[in-house]
Amino acid sequence: MRSIIKRFHILYINPRFRVLFFLNVLLGFAYSFVSPFMSMFGTQEIGMSNMLFGIFMTMTAAGGVLIGTVLARYSDTHFSRRSMLLCCSLAGAVGYAAYAYLRSFVPLVIVGTLAIGMSTATFAQLF
Repeated sequence: MRSIIKRFHILYINPRFRVLFFLNVLLGFAYSFVSPFMSMFGTQEIGMSNMLFGIFMTMTAAGGVLIGTVLARYSDTHFSRRSMLLCCSLAGAVGYAAYAYLRSFVPLVIVGTLAIGMSTATFAQLF
């Protein structure tokens, strides 16, 4: 037990790891509040069928993978990780705010694919 506490203490005294830990906790909270209710939002609030909701989630996930891959290349060669984190976090905030106001399938797919897809790169950019 002492060895585990000692390992965490070594990580805690490094200020960069504290920031990384804090950001991971914030991202975890954000995803844990949104993810469980996404199916209810799509099917009950928007009125999507199960098939449309599956398409919506698939396109959002595919957008996240594609945009995350492109952004990873640019963050390694053109932009700093800090600016990439800020940009992707802002895209996520805009995307989730748009979810609050949009009630049509096509705009939700566009916002989900582009803005939320872009925000998925934040977790990878932390490391």
